Amino acid sequence: MIIQLRALDGSIVEFEDSKIIGKGEMKDVYFSPDKSYVIAFYRSGKLDKEEWDIVKKHPDIGVRMLGELPGLNKALSYVLYHHERIDGTGYHQLKGDQIP
Repeated sequence: MIIQLRALDGSIVEFEDSKIIGKGEMKDVYFSPDKSYVIAFYRSGKLDKEEWDIVKKHPDIGVRMLGELPGLNKALSYVLYHHERIDGTGYHQLKGDQIP
């Protein structure tokens, strides 16, 4: 099976995988650091509070993963705070100038 995704920059990303398991609306797609595998999150309905709390942990998990790779220290704050909002309603609830 060949999967095609459109990246934020408009480019097309393709990968082939005969082991795809999942159905429903694709929420997020992540490539492993070495591009050897893809993780896709599917959901066919709204998340409940417990599921939403788990999803909101992904910036912290991303920082732990990337923190082990050399040369990415400057990117860690971007990963950690990429869901923050000026009004303080983001995942870590930083507001305005508190957001790096």
